[in-house]
Amino acid sequence: MATIKNIVVVGGGIQGVSVAYQLVQKSKSKAKANGDNNEKLKITILESKEPASAASGKGGGFMARSWGDGSPTQSLHHVSFDMYEDVAKQIGCTSYRKLPVISVSPEGGGGVSKATSNNNSQLKELIPSWLDGKSIGRISPMGYGDDTAQITPKEFVTKMLDATSNEGVSVVLGTCTGMETETIPTDDDNDDDSEMKVTGVRYQPRSGSGEEDEEDEENSEVEEQIIKADVVVISAGPWSCKAEDWFLKSNIQLPMEGVKSTSIVWKQPKQLEKDGGVDATALFCGEDDRYQTHCTYTCILHYTICLFLFLFCLLIPLFLSLSSSCPVPFRHISSFFRFFFVVIIIISYSGGISTSGWDNIYLWYWWI
Repeated sequence: MATIKNIVVVGGGIQGVSVAYQLVQKSKSKAKANGDNNEKLKITILESKEPASAASGKGGGFMARSWGDGSPTQSLHHVSFDMYEDVAKQIGCTSYRKLPVISVSPEGGGGVSKATSNNNSQLKELIPSWLDGKSIGRISPMGYGDDTAQITPKEFVTKMLDATSNEGVSVVLGTCTGMETETIPTDDDNDDDSEMKVTGVRYQPRSGSGEEDEEDEENSEVEEQIIKADVVVISAGPWSCKAEDWFLKSNIQLPMEGVKSTSIVWKQPKQLEKDGGVDATALFCGEDDRYQTHCTYTCILHYTICLFLFLFCLLIPLFLSLSSSCPVPFRHISSFFRFFFVVIIIISYSGGISTSGWDNIYLWYWWI
């Protein structure tokens, strides 16, 4: 009689679903090799909203095989890149494609004309037809389409679920609230040396639609349910850190946090679909200081210095004008230069000076 092994995967993103898919494939390969199927897998994916509802459903799906070369994860880059292509074919994923990658500077101008000149025949082939801005600066190749690719993550997740729906994989909508465990005594009589074994996953059920429902969240009368588990895989992205509270008395520490990002999806115009579609090219764009959309720590430091100098420029002339010990010519010269620097600060805040020029202005000020 075949035994059933219950596996619960917490998190229905691309990692959690991939774990379930690969477990099914390994189990089928093992059964085929041994000629029996004494152990069946029952895999439950516990997802709080719906599969691929967070980053896995909104990410760009870009991947590069050689960009990790020389790092400790080089072999992982190679294996995962090749695996994506193989699995995409197995599950019938239509969005997988290899594509060229270029780096684009937003300032300078003349970048497109230089890149499409006869002197850059190899780079010319990478430039998409829709890249035609006159202000575009330097353009550099980052990948020629042999080891760079893209896939729509949500389609990849959906296709993997479809491929395993008849293989013992199911999705349960609910929020994980804790783990059911039992203590396994060891040969030693010391209770501190006992081990814990996971027997189930507690969760708060949600509606079958997967949509957020305030009434469901506020309804505390819904009883927690338990999914039987022999093995638990935590794959909930930045929410995985909640496992610190799920495993009581385990001292598990998962210092993890998420990074909020913006995802914009442009729908292809119908006319372009008739004409063959949009050229498949990935762009890595530099930051444009004109719009101050990327305020880094360096930028914050510069603005802090500006504020300090602005107050300094106002207070020092006032102090010198009230000081009777300071020579009159020095007071006038000092006031003039500080007034001039105040004008520079005002111009810079209005966008006339980029943050990259602040180092020289800062040194020039203290030299005065």
